Amino acid sequence: MFRVFISFLLSAKFLLAMGSELNVDTNITLFNSTLAISKSTVHDRMQHWVDAAVPYSQSAYYEGYRTDCSGYVSMGWQLSTSYWTGSLTEVCHKITSGIAMGDAILCQTCGHVIMFDKWTDSNHDYFMAYQEQQTGTTAMYYKTQLSKLYNEGYFACRYNNIS
Repeated sequence: MFRVFISFLLSAKFLLAMGSELNVDTNITLFNSTLAISKSTVHDRMQHWVDAAVPYSQSAYYEGYRTDCSGYVSMGWQLSTSYWTGSLTEVCHKITSGIAMGDAILCQTCGHVIMFDKWTDSNHDYFMAYQEQQTGTTAMYYKTQLSKLYNEGYFACRYNNIS
């Protein structure tokens, strides 16, 4: 079984390498990430893009993920592809309390999503977050206010495979 799997991987790698010469779409998913991911791994993945100053774009990709807000969250959760803001609820569920590192703060009506990192106050209103915001900016780590975001139509969403 292992040899068959290795053979498949080598064949897939060859086909992906030949994709541009054969004029075929190589934007395919070989693996579907269904394994649990830890909150600390999500944190490290999000911080990696901040450190690399990955620029926002709705059409560019970095390390296999689209470099917009939902692509950034998809990368943090190590999803098999870049989801869009409206489809992230396929892999997460709404939460109303206990927000923790690795939870998304999502606004489907305004088309934006950010990643929660940690609280900065004892009232659990201000927090540090990760986001890809808009053209002309790079992945950022910044302080924001949960009650303000809730008033704008955001809600908290926890990835279904986070541990």
